[in-house]
Amino acid sequence: MRKTLTSLICLLVVALVSFAAQAQVKAFDPANKINATTGVAGWRGEVKRAGLAFLDNSTEQDRIDVKNFKYPLLPTECRATEELGNVILCASYLQGDMNRIFARISAYSEGAYEQPAKTLLPIGDENIEKAYLTLAGYDLPSTAVSSFFEETLAKCKAGKLNYCLNTYEEDFYEKVYKPLKARGTDFAIISFSVQSTYRYTEVINHEIEHAQYFVSEIYRTTVDTFWQDVVTEQDKSIFRDALNKEGYNASNEYLVKNEFQAYLFGPDLAKDKITPDCKQILSIPCLCDLAPKYRSELAERLTKVGVPPIQVN
Repeated sequence: MRKTLTSLICLLVVALVSFAAQAQVKAFDPANKINATTGVAGWRGEVKRAGLAFLDNSTEQDRIDVKNFKYPLLPTECRATEELGNVILCASYLQGDMNRIFARISAYSEGAYEQPAKTLLPIGDENIEKAYLTLAGYDLPSTAVSSFFEETLAKCKAGKLNYCLNTYEEDFYEKVYKPLKARGTDFAIISFSVQSTYRYTEVINHEIEHAQYFVSEIYRTTVDTFWQDVVTEQDKSIFRDALNKEGYNASNEYLVKNEFQAYLFGPDLAKDKITPDCKQILSIPCLCDLAPKYRSELAERLTKVGVPPIQVN
């Protein structure tokens, strides 16, 4: 009986991989880099044209499969950033494709939906299904990505099929994660999509600040000191409450400080960009009050130590 069950498991895993073989995640090429400050608009155009070209020339069955997210047919590409070589920026044509690659990894990395970090959520989890529809970008340190894949593959091998990699995660694992892991250095992955519920500049600005916090010790230390010594306890509490309402794990102090600086440097919160309807526009309205108090001083401190926050044009 055990051998029969094992055989069935193997057949199912092979079937899942066969879908991934048709996917459009490009193999990672370390020589093909992107300037995150000035080059994203042009690259986004390339991904958009590739996606539209596929749709224009696809079969009716392909279009049905795309609509149902059966497996990834539309393009996803990941490039190392010129500014931070160990920060990898991934661009997907569809927001739903991007989310099917990264949503479970992100929940595992940060903790979400009242679950602590390092909790592996199964395929079909209702919160993950909602995330497929709503999330607009990701920031993932390599340590969390590696742990996610190790635990997922182990559970799948043990026969817990609802914890196996989905076809999107499988394709990313083979074509992007393995080459990155083989380099032997830590990295961070950030992402955006062409078709999105948010402006790409807003998403990438937010995610690349997270990446700076992950990979630059001096950036992280400067932010942590600022949070500790300058931000008032009242404002810390206000921001934590706002994160909780958005579904973040606000008991994770590392995450709170990282989100604080990433949101603070959003393009709509520059001194000359804050509008009277700011609190109606932003998902975290308290930032309209916090940015005028803290953004300029934190930016000055980071610039002074040689790691100014990267801003995407």
